[in-house]
Amino acid sequence: MPNTSAAGPANLSAVWVPRIPDGEVALLYGGTAITIYIQPALFSDPRTRFSGLVEQSEQSSVKASLGKVDGHVALVVPPHGGGTYSPANVEFDLNGVDISVTSNSAYGTATLMEVADNMAKQSSQR
Repeated sequence: MPNTSAAGPANLSAVWVPRIPDGEVALLYGGTAITIYIQPALFSDPRTRFSGLVEQSEQSSVKASLGKVDGHVALVVPPHGGGTYSPANVEFDLNGVDISVTSNSAYGTATLMEVADNMAKQSSQR
């Protein structure tokens, strides 16, 4: 669980767990300013998966890039208005768990990277 000013225990608004457990959980902060989706990773090589998504994004108006979250490769998608709105998103794999930190409008990728980095660092300290 992150502990930053944008997403931390003080502004956790809701936790979503499906009625039929499949390993997926969502944490909502500040209403819906930031949503963190956590689920088992469905891929074995995050770099290959994220690189493929970056290549696909080059054909669209949403330009994704690769980044680093506490040393882990991450998919970074900036918010995009255009004809179809796309929220800001940072996705990374942490020991077989796929974590996606998303903001519909309140925050950009710099804040989402800070939240993701904080989560990864806390996990490595355990």
